Amino acid sequence: MALTSQQQEELLDEIERALRGGLPEGARGVFTWSSVGDGGSQAGFAVVDGGGKPIAHRHPEGLADLCWQLKKGMNRPEVGTWFTVRCEVDESGSFRADFDYDEEPSLRAIPEHYAKEMEWFPRDAAHTPDWLSAVLERVPNVYMGIVAEPGDQYEDEIGPHLGEVATAFRRAGWEVRRGHLGELDLSVEWGTLETLSSYGHIRFAGKIDPDRWTVLVDLMSQHGWNSGGELYEGGTVTAEFHRPDEGDAPSAR
Repeated sequence: MALTSQQQEELLDEIERALRGGLPEGARGVFTWSSVGDGGSQAGFAVVDGGGKPIAHRHPEGLADLCWQLKKGMNRPEVGTWFTVRCEVDESGSFRADFDYDEEPSLRAIPEHYAKEMEWFPRDAAHTPDWLSAVLERVPNVYMGIVAEPGDQYEDEIGPHLGEVATAFRRAGWEVRRGHLGELDLSVEWGTLETLSSYGHIRFAGKIDPDRWTVLVDLMSQHGWNSGGELYEGGTVTAEFHRPDEGDAPSAR
């Protein structure tokens, strides 16, 4: 439900009171809060004394809930809502709140979080920044996974490990690079995938041409890996596969 102007002012008054109540005498504080979809939020509180010297100071509890109520209530059709609010308060009685609808917040949000943001707070093309359009283009439509298991074909008799997966994709014509934290960035003309691995489990997420789904299934199936995955369109599973039982063909509907 959209908040009226008066309701918005009442929430801002609550935020101001909370900030001012926790501010040391003679100090000035700048509180920032950002959120993106279901990717959580991030808050910061920079406080300086009367001479401009930084003071270590925690922001008061409960501000995140107030900011979330304000963000939801300020949503407007076709425009959406803001990503970041910046509140400045000092002992003189001055209070100012600025709302940023356009700049990318400094959260470690992934494309799926931005997709959820657009689902909750839709924007038309005129109110969608270029950087946001680019992020949304990277929202995965395919998710896969491999669970390690014993096998004579693996280097240390259990696998596959990340290096063995890299070799298999490279031999299939994919470009393989080391990405964030040593994970794999896999690319081919019709798709890109990234890995996220933990002990005994390698996850894949990326975007492919749906018409090449069976090609990817064949690659994931031909090595005997304990693997499976799903292809999505608009949040709906349109195809999936899992490792077949002995003698069966891969399931890829």
